[in-house]
Amino acid sequence: MYKIDKSSLPLFIFLIISVLIIPFLYTTSSLDPAYITRLLAFSFLTFLFSVFFVIKILRDPDYFDLSLLRNYIFPVWAVYILFVGLSIIQAENTTEAIADFLKHFTVFIYFILSSLLLSRVRNSYNILSKTVTIFSLLILLIGIYQIYDLLIKGEFDHQASYYVRGLSAHRNLFAQILLLSFPFSVFCILNFKGYWKTLSLVSAILTMLFITFLLTKSVWVAMTVSIFLSFVLAAIVFYKSFQEKKSFMRKIFIVTFILFSILIFSGILFSKLANPEVLKKQTYWLKNNQFGSSKERVELWKKSANMIKESPFTGVGSGNWKILISKYGTKDLRSEKGKVFFQRPHNDFIWVLCETGIGGFMFFILIFIISIYYVFKILRNEENIKVKSFIILMFFFIISYVIISMLSFPRERIEHTIFLILCFSSIVVAYHQQKNNYSSIKINYVLWLSMPVLLILLAGIIIGFIRMSGEIHINKALKYKAKNEWTQVIHEVDKAYNKFCTLDYTSTPIFWHRGVSNYNLGLIDEALSDFRESYVANPYHLHVLNNLGTCYGLVGKHTTSISYYNKALKVSPQFENTLLNLCVSYLNKDNTDSAYFYLSRCNPYTENPNYPGFVTTILSNIIKNLISETDDRLIKINLNRIRNSDEWMKKVFMQALENKKSYNYQLLTETIYLLESVDSVITPEQSKTYKEKFKIIN
Repeated sequence: MYKIDKSSLPLFIFLIISVLIIPFLYTTSSLDPAYITRLLAFSFLTFLFSVFFVIKILRDPDYFDLSLLRNYIFPVWAVYILFVGLSIIQAENTTEAIADFLKHFTVFIYFILSSLLLSRVRNSYNILSKTVTIFSLLILLIGIYQIYDLLIKGEFDHQASYYVRGLSAHRNLFAQILLLSFPFSVFCILNFKGYWKTLSLVSAILTMLFITFLLTKSVWVAMTVSIFLSFVLAAIVFYKSFQEKKSFMRKIFIVTFILFSILIFSGILFSKLANPEVLKKQTYWLKNNQFGSSKERVELWKKSANMIKESPFTGVGSGNWKILISKYGTKDLRSEKGKVFFQRPHNDFIWVLCETGIGGFMFFILIFIISIYYVFKILRNEENIKVKSFIILMFFFIISYVIISMLSFPRERIEHTIFLILCFSSIVVAYHQQKNNYSSIKINYVLWLSMPVLLILLAGIIIGFIRMSGEIHINKALKYKAKNEWTQVIHEVDKAYNKFCTLDYTSTPIFWHRGVSNYNLGLIDEALSDFRESYVANPYHLHVLNNLGTCYGLVGKHTTSISYYNKALKVSPQFENTLLNLCVSYLNKDNTDSAYFYLSRCNPYTENPNYPGFVTTILSNIIKNLISETDDRLIKINLNRIRNSDEWMKKVFMQALENKKSYNYQLLTETIYLLESVDSVITPEQSKTYKEKFKIIN
């Protein structure tokens, strides 16, 4: 399938590992089945080829065209990495920041290596496009199997589509990587013959079908905008030479017609297999961000804006958005109930701005701007129509990636990053070769820089192993936790914990799991110590704050306990566990009014098993206090009647909540009504006197 000579063998191996091995690594042993495994393999690949680079340079200084590194995109990217590194100083959790920096540093070195390797092989974009097309076909086969499995079990609908994720961790990520591989398949359709054209056409057609079926709105938007802008660019580029390149333009129109036909067909097919209303809803949500995940993204962006305002220049530290976001509250988010913890803002550009500040953000943006500039420069001066078509398709790729980045988080995923780097490298190589400017670089400088680079890459691999081991043990701990096997949970957490592995994939401190286990074993002092350590790792984690409050209360430090509960309520004002815990705290301090205040903030229809007991106790105490405060015999008698009935107390409580009145006010209103309208023991004039006395307004 490939014609590989000795000179192109290193690139071939590099691409096979990058495109056909790393994205397929998958394990259920770790919390995230894809991310940590692929990151570790990616780091290892980058380290090995860095060693290869040093060896080749030592043996033959001219083996690589190092003048390639003089192109502006490399120093700009290096400055971005510098800002990522400097942000560690501001990080709340330093170990997370260091790990994130090592990842971005590895990506930068991978970019250098891929550019140098691609520059050594003439028409390297041919090998790259074929490799990505094979990748696309393989993941599509996996997707086909998953859809088939769903269809034989029942109807294919919106919820069922989440199970179609190829080897990605999520349906949306699968749709994104299909779109990013799409331009490489189109290139093969336009420029190759025989089985390569057939395979590429199959890949492109299936990709269009899957993009429709997977219902990923960000991908729909990215695909639409990318197609439109790419066609505009292609029309401008090929306008003058339309007659000369008539056969090639005919190919473009035929391929476009086929793909659009498939797009229409896929919509019709989806409507036959599933409820057609699903497509209408997805289209509606594209226009209206007040529903579902669209609304949630907007809320995350608003809270991220507050984060940016607090640290506009330095950022909050690489890898620390997930920790700091809870500081700004969880209102209108699924995390409000403490069951979901957001790890990224679903916008890579906002993410970079939050973590690295304005400086890091500007250089991150500049990387994309320079790549687009290179695209235009190449298209302006290039005569080879094959190169032009490839560069236009790389323009399609960049636009798609940028739009996806505005609505999702491809920056986090290794396979998305690999494809982006290969796209950038191809553009840089084409631009550099067109300049034909091979100025020399002193080899000694390169070799001196290689030593610290190799050490940093090695550190990334070691820390990667540590974090992967931690994830495996935490995954085991969670399974034991589900079975209430607390001793085993503690055992696995002890194996998982390391200075470079302090959080699990939900940004929950690892020691929190041990703290919960010690608490359930009755070891309160040990649990308190674990929760204190957890607070250091993530001081805004809702459950950590709530559990700290509980443990401080159990050891008699009620003031400290209440302070941590109040911190938890700043994160989530409606978190029922904390509200009920505050009820307990204030009941223990004989402060019924404060206990009622927090009770009234709970959802009265909650299914929390502790809620009814708190309602009865607090309401009974309030009525008791009100009875002791009044000297009116009739009022006392009727208040006691209400107090002796749990249902009656709750009925008055619900009326108080509905009318937004105090419980005492509603009790007295109910009592006066009983005396006048039910028992008829007082006249309307006496009722009016009572209302004036207790300031009851009709």
